[in-house]
Amino acid sequence: MELFEKRILFTNNVCKLIAFITAHSIGVSFGETYRTYEQAKLYFEQGIGAIDSQHCKGLAVDLNLYRGNEYLKDAKDYICAGKYWELLHHDNRWGGNWDKDDTILEEGEFDACHFEMMG
Repeated sequence: MELFEKRILFTNNVCKLIAFITAHSIGVSFGETYRTYEQAKLYFEQGIGAIDSQHCKGLAVDLNLYRGNEYLKDAKDYICAGKYWELLHHDNRWGGNWDKDDTILEEGEFDACHFEMMG
């Protein structure tokens, strides 16, 4: 699959995810979507990101969730969305379950607001 096709599929999956989240009376806003390679390198050097981030390919998004006017900071608030994201496509990966096993929010799986598609 060409990158542009993967980006279209990813975007369609993000739309489905947002519809799923809002159907549960949770508000959604975008955090970071596209990231330049220069920004990825800077984040990597600061220890807060991957140098080969899917954001650089247009295949990742960070979503902020809200219940009313309360920003949901607890990773546990993202579990339902994360599980749904993983079901949408076999290449989808959620930052609360990097290794796609049955144990979520393990050590190292700290980026619950992150949703990406491998490719």
